Amino acid sequence: MVRRLHLLATLGLGVGCPYDPEMNDPTAITGLDDSSGTADTSAGTDTEPTTDAPTSTATMNPDTGTDAGAVCGDGSVDGDEVCDDGTNDGSYGGCASDCSAFAERCGDGEINGPELCDDGTNDGSYGGCESDCTALAPHCGDGTVNGSEACDNGEDNQNGSGCNIDCVVSGSLLQTYDYGPGQFCDGVFLTRPLFRDNGNVLVGATGYCNEDTVALVELDSNAALVQSFDTLLLPTTPVREATLRGDDWLLAASGCNYIISPMGELTEICEDGRLTGDASIDASDDGTYATLGYESLALFPATSPTPGDAPTWSVAPPDNASFDFSYYVMRRGINDSVVAAGTRRTVADNTYTAHIARFTEAGNLAGTYTYPGIETFYDLAASPVDGTMVATDSYPNFRVIRFDMAFDVAWVNTPGSDSDIALAIDSTGSVVMAFHDTATQQSVLRKMTPDGTLALWSATAQGDLGYVKGLAIDAQDAIWVAAVPYLGDGYHLTVAKFAP
Repeated sequence: MVRRLHLLATLGLGVGCPYDPEMNDPTAITGLDDSSGTADTSAGTDTEPTTDAPTSTATMNPDTGTDAGAVCGDGSVDGDEVCDDGTNDGSYGGCASDCSAFAERCGDGEINGPELCDDGTNDGSYGGCESDCTALAPHCGDGTVNGSEACDNGEDNQNGSGCNIDCVVSGSLLQTYDYGPGQFCDGVFLTRPLFRDNGNVLVGATGYCNEDTVALVELDSNAALVQSFDTLLLPTTPVREATLRGDDWLLAASGCNYIISPMGELTEICEDGRLTGDASIDASDDGTYATLGYESLALFPATSPTPGDAPTWSVAPPDNASFDFSYYVMRRGINDSVVAAGTRRTVADNTYTAHIARFTEAGNLAGTYTYPGIETFYDLAASPVDGTMVATDSYPNFRVIRFDMAFDVAWVNTPGSDSDIALAIDSTGSVVMAFHDTATQQSVLRKMTPDGTLALWSATAQGDLGYVKGLAIDAQDAIWVAAVPYLGDGYHLTVAKFAP
């Protein structure tokens, strides 16, 4: 009996005391066996094994993909639920049926339900949305001048109306570029602004003396310099006019045509001075381009110009014993026609009458037109709306003449200029003119309605545009004016961008 009790006591000590009190730290906790239980050594008594952390008994719900302990539809967001409103019918402001997403709501960046505006931020800032998505925040078109707006006539905001659709005053100066002082010994040859497909603007100013400036610049849509090509041409290269064929810049000078690629590579064609466009050059969308010299009008194929190219056709002015003809400007017309304008001199009495000749793309004469009471046409512009044209005559009248489709005079406007007028037509058919006003001795921009009955706006151009100007209108109807005024320290090539 004594032995048995002793054995039991010994076994009890083997289970309850897993350490030697003389060999181990009595405060150390050790494992009892291979289980994850722990021993309580505070009283030296036996304990039942316990786990370090409870083990979840939840299983995944195969229908919803959420924890079985999270019930979609109980109105409480549990487990991996994103949204649970207890209904979960996908209605506006609620939750998706499986609790995995919000339904359409204010703040999701989409206009839905009763919303009028939802930009995802909805902080009421200018141009954005109110916090409850029920209204637009202050914006251009609300009839109140706010933010950076210069004007706001609400629904009456229209380009050319005085307050444009972007709340900018019609005709106001937007950006300018100044090449800096230059020198031109006896006048300057200035090209009209031209626009690459990316919106960049090309302008050139040249002379014909050895010391003259060569300014050939490419600007971005904000009139900042992108690159210059000044070193490609000699100072003695007067560029009479230029055009774009694709993204290649074609420049016409006395005796030569030049091509400047977007990368600044120069191609020079100096083979036949009669066909170089030293009076005018203009390209069409099909890649063909026409040139006007003082002795010849020619059309070249889309593969030109390369050395040795022959024109598709060329014609000379139809001088005869009764009349001498001079063409001063040429533009591409509708159906890829070629329209040349200038003057016809009557040999018998030495009088001059403005004259237009129109040729088909094949080079056939489609019509000639004379205009008694007008001596000469100095410039031409074609409408992007219907192909009709507008012209200017020169000294002493300085008028703007609009033609209809039959080349009859539709209207004549005399703006009061004391020098040649630059003009262009925008995407609405409205005529824009830039001129030096006789009465105020200031440079003026003016936009006329297509029928010529009303000046939509007239503004004094900020900065002196001088007497030599080139005007063009970009794809957004912004107005670009290139000029070379004398500003005290020399002639400055300036390029200004104005609101439509």
